[in-house]
Amino acid sequence: MSQPGPRLPRCGGPLAAVGLVVASLAACGEARALINPRFTPVHLVRDSGRILAATPVRGPGPGEWRLTRATGLKGPAGEEGVLDLSACRKDQANAVRKVFEANGGAAVLLFCEGGKKSTKAYVSVAGTWLAATRQGPRRWAVTSLVAGMSGTYAGGTDMLVRMVRYVLASPNADVPVSVGASWTRHPCRIGHVKGAVTGMAAFQPAGVKGTYLFVASGSGDRLYRSRDDEAFDDVTVESGLEGRSARFVWADTDRDGRIELLGLGPNGCRLRELDESGRFSPPQAGPAFGDPAECLGLAVCSRPADGSPGVLVSTAGRPILHWRDKDGRWGRDALPGGGAADLAGNAVCACVVADLDGDGYGDVLQPGPKAGVLWRGGGGGFGEAQASTVTCGVGPGRLAVADFNQDGALDVFLSDARGVALWENDGRGGFACVTRWAGSLNYKALGGLSFCLPADLNHDGRTDLCLLHPRDAFTYHFNRGFRCFGEEGGLRLADPAGAAGGLPGQSACAVADFNDDGSLDLAVGFGDGRVYCFYNDAFGKPLVRVGLAPGAAGPVTVSAWQGGKFPLCVGARSVAGPVPGAWFALGRRRNVTFRWRRGGGGQKTKTLPFTKRLLDRSATVVLE
Repeated sequence: MSQPGPRLPRCGGPLAAVGLVVASLAACGEARALINPRFTPVHLVRDSGRILAATPVRGPGPGEWRLTRATGLKGPAGEEGVLDLSACRKDQANAVRKVFEANGGAAVLLFCEGGKKSTKAYVSVAGTWLAATRQGPRRWAVTSLVAGMSGTYAGGTDMLVRMVRYVLASPNADVPVSVGASWTRHPCRIGHVKGAVTGMAAFQPAGVKGTYLFVASGSGDRLYRSRDDEAFDDVTVESGLEGRSARFVWADTDRDGRIELLGLGPNGCRLRELDESGRFSPPQAGPAFGDPAECLGLAVCSRPADGSPGVLVSTAGRPILHWRDKDGRWGRDALPGGGAADLAGNAVCACVVADLDGDGYGDVLQPGPKAGVLWRGGGGGFGEAQASTVTCGVGPGRLAVADFNQDGALDVFLSDARGVALWENDGRGGFACVTRWAGSLNYKALGGLSFCLPADLNHDGRTDLCLLHPRDAFTYHFNRGFRCFGEEGGLRLADPAGAAGGLPGQSACAVADFNDDGSLDLAVGFGDGRVYCFYNDAFGKPLVRVGLAPGAAGPVTVSAWQGGKFPLCVGARSVAGPVPGAWFALGRRRNVTFRWRRGGGGQKTKTLPFTKRLLDRSATVVLE
């Protein structure tokens, strides 16, 4: 292959036999290559004369691996062949052998250069790139590792199969090499919060003009509202907001469709409802539980048995569900013990509360230092605790839940003091750690985060990650497709104060279309209490906000799909109520179909036709 840089196979596609790749890439030096902007998977697929996917099985000869269950993704139909490792460079032979032995039954990809007399090929196995030469009609000799091909794709061979299928099915297929997003100008100052910012949330309540930004602080919460001139008003006093929230959650516990703030402070949990005039009701007592300092997080979680809206409280021990009946009284359910209930030990991270297995009921996943615990929701309530692979070792733990590999199931990104991990969902609530095959998350993402948030600021229909650091610079890891991330420093936060010392670290952030121009913007709370909005330079992008119907508590997993021949999931989110809702940036100017399930019922769909209205102003979809 004539090429401007090293060429190797890239992303992957939906082979039924593709499983988790578990080979150690560290020994092969595969995972640290920077993105090659001149040779993406699109170039690789289109320049290859033939692409073969097959399952390697140890052969009879020394170093031989037979290619079984062969499928021709491009070119002639699949046929069995042989990969011979005996000709590999001596200093690399042992590492290559271990990669094949650890690959298990997962597929490998063979990319052959074009032409009938082609003699060169590249092999992707367990996310590792190899060079090969032809020894005969169906025989290839593996000669060496080709670490530079990770710059073409570093998302693992299983995802490379899906990438190949996507490129072949899409004439306008693209695999980004840069973040593709920027800010319009210097950031807009929103306000200054006394004390540390403990969290942020943006929302647009029905009947109220403007986008609201709630900033929680243990020294006093603040509420801001966006204006038409891209500035913000501090409406804390006029809205009647009072409170100091170390933890908070927005919910609708009385089922009237109005947003409520449950804030946990020194005096316990207080509930306030926001009416259509933009004012909060006087605070009333919320669910009562022990020492507020023991709360790791609050999340909306309806009671599986009867759908009563509730709030799950994460603690270092077993989580507790507080729910509200139709008369407004609060009840309390301890999640079932027995089974694997005590495996999590002393948790340092809030629970994941979402429908993780796609049955329409919310589940609770508690990551622990050595093991995780999963409680599955169902018509009879939460089932007995099950062991989970998801772990979070040394606090504080931070999490982000979204679909990063574009299959419609919710994955989990976790950070603790030591590092980060991406846990991929098999669609049934089973998780595998795929950090080594997630591009820049493996070699650039640092632990010790103060906050993390899934977002799609470049509006390409692939879910990215905003990572906030208490002392370092903000980083944005953009998704190149099918969980392969890149972070080349293309999206940074300018210093709002212009101080020589730089930014003071970040505490929390929120994403919304604050200036109503059809693109998502970023609000950030900094370590010194300053709050700024960074406006997206894009505008007129297809953008949809999705929420549940009034009275529905959730959580509900909703996914968005575009395309015909090769449908792509352009986002999946856990939606917990009518507001704040979830934002979906559509990667293509096509119709979009939303899929979801509630309460064990069958799958529901709603198709939103693509119209010019989506470019002029974001649309809203309500899931019944």
